[in-house]
Amino acid sequence: MHQGLTNRQIAARLFLSEKTVESHLSKAFAKVGVNGRAALAAAVAAASASLLAVAAAAALAAGGADAWLPYLLLPRSSIGK
Repeated sequence: MHQGLTNRQIAARLFLSEKTVESHLSKAFAKVGVNGRAALAAAVAAASASLLAVAAAAALAAGGADAWLPYLLLPRSSIGK
């Protein structure tokens, strides 16, 4: 999904059947409450950015100048989302 692969391509890379890939994606869509790959990718990206922000805040609260480093390495597009 991340690289825009088809179910067939994903199945080939992971040595799975195409139906297995379809099944896992359908379950992921239902769990996240979305209807397609683009919406799932957006939901995953938003959740990842939120988790990174929380982790950075926790590191800063723990103290130390080096706590800023992971946060500074984030792409600007993921900061504050």
